[in-house]
Amino acid sequence: MVDEDKDLSDAVVDLETGQIVNGAVETYPMPKHGWTCFHCGETFTTIGSAQDHFGATPESRAGCLIDHVALETGTGTERGRGLLMELRKVEASRDEWMDQALRGRNEIEALECRVESLTSAMQSYEPFRECNSIRDVFFVFDSMEGRAIAAEDRLNQLAGVSTNG
Repeated sequence: MVDEDKDLSDAVVDLETGQIVNGAVETYPMPKHGWTCFHCGETFTTIGSAQDHFGATPESRAGCLIDHVALETGTGTERGRGLLMELRKVEASRDEWMDQALRGRNEIEALECRVESLTSAMQSYEPFRECNSIRDVFFVFDSMEGRAIAAEDRLNQLAGVSTNG
């Protein structure tokens, strides 16, 4: 029985026993006779050949249901199997890119939230209320620092005048 709460994305299958390992969900062992497709009746005795035919996920279409005219052009059935294997590789690559895009989108949303909270914090300080970007904050800060240096210089000049006078 499969525990639906566990993530199978990083599951590794033991090729000798056919069981999922590496802390993933335990499942039944590979059938001794292999897997038989109820669409075409073909039996697959290795995990790789079964995965090529059935696909990596339950949503995949079985190889026998994919357009055979397109797969069998060229040198016949063997060419069709090679193309089917290539199709499965492309599907796996597509799934990896989709996962990466989803992770990227989630990271972007998290960064947008951080920027929004930083903007709120920045604008809560009176001198930075009119600032719309970090560049504006640096300009205001630089201006404030310049005024502070000018004020210190003026105080030093006045202190020198009063001491000398």
